[in-house]
Amino acid sequence: MKRGFAIPAILTVILVGLLGIGLFLIPFIGLSALVGKKLNQGVVNGESQFNKGGCYVTDRGFVDLAIIQTGADAYEKLKGNPQVGRRGAQAYYTEKFQYIIDQSKEAKINPVILFGIWNGEQSFKGYQDRQVEDKAMGYNVSGHGDNTVENLSPGFDKQVTGALGAIRHALDGTFVYTQPEGENVFTRLFYNYVGAAKERYNAGQPLFDEGNGRLKVYKDLIPQYYECGQGPEIFAGSNSVLTTALKYVLVNKAAAQAGFIAIRYSQGAGRCGFRKPLTVLDCSGFVSLVYREANLFPQNFCGDTLGLANLALKPNPPVKRVASNMQEAKDNLRPGDFVLSGIRDGGSGPTKITNNKGQSIAHVVIFVKWKDPATKNKMVVYHSTGGRNGPGRNGPQESDRSASHNFYGAYRSTKVTP
Repeated sequence: MKRGFAIPAILTVILVGLLGIGLFLIPFIGLSALVGKKLNQGVVNGESQFNKGGCYVTDRGFVDLAIIQTGADAYEKLKGNPQVGRRGAQAYYTEKFQYIIDQSKEAKINPVILFGIWNGEQSFKGYQDRQVEDKAMGYNVSGHGDNTVENLSPGFDKQVTGALGAIRHALDGTFVYTQPEGENVFTRLFYNYVGAAKERYNAGQPLFDEGNGRLKVYKDLIPQYYECGQGPEIFAGSNSVLTTALKYVLVNKAAAQAGFIAIRYSQGAGRCGFRKPLTVLDCSGFVSLVYREANLFPQNFCGDTLGLANLALKPNPPVKRVASNMQEAKDNLRPGDFVLSGIRDGGSGPTKITNNKGQSIAHVVIFVKWKDPATKNKMVVYHSTGGRNGPGRNGPQESDRSASHNFYGAYRSTKVTP
């Protein structure tokens, strides 16, 4: 059974190259040249089929580059594996892990994802076995009914390059990795990468059993991104919002490392994200853009902060208010909801939109998670803000925010499972 899809080597090189050089071209050729299509191509009402007892890696886990820094570090964490821990194999696995780390970081992908693929496909085999090493990631490897195996991408380097290309497609929602619609990156990747996983998904089962080699690596090395059952990113609408918002946050973060701001906070022309190239967004424009791309708002909609709040009052509203005070927020907030705040009686001025009680609603953010689930005093949010100048501190970004900071209300798409 075919396990991978043939992505020409030149395409993979171009994809990786764009990530490297695109940062310097954003102001001239626009955001789309760097990130391609939106991360999530559609929304499915109700629960994902994958949510029937399945475990997975959340979208953020695919792009965290700070987990493993060296091949030696990876070896220490994985030497409990019978293959990795074989006598005399330390130098081999340290070298291979370092190669994966170097290539993954160049592609802006967490190398742990590839460690899991290697274990899932070949149980980390390859030491003193060139034939197995040549198909380490199972990329472009097809099994036939006569028990023969066809490998169209032999060689450890081609296997790594091919697997990274597949992961990049799943992150960007391109090629065949637009399917299944409304799913997280993990599901889109392995649905198209492993034939047996696709069959299980289509039968309404989890992609993998809990004892799967991929899942074991992810559970051991990135437990903070490992979820089982009804995790926050499994909701189709929430997943759409978070992955789409993260795309713009990461673009600004990458640009900051190069010393400039790719998308600046501005309340002027272009604040809603309709203009190309995309160079400015204010807070409500950012939320409007993200929800439009997640197919949760009409494609021509852009509201200010009060306009976002008033959506819940419309006939057949696209959003509903799920919290009107902090206790309700602590009980009900879900990743992907947007939160309005900054109320001040008698507020005025260009940055403060006033409701019918004379209160201003100054800011809107997208809720990601509670920083400390025990206290729920601070939220981790995605938002566009101009409170500070300088790369990484202006425009779309991830921040910690006091949960009680002039709280006005929290809202959720009516297309998301209640």
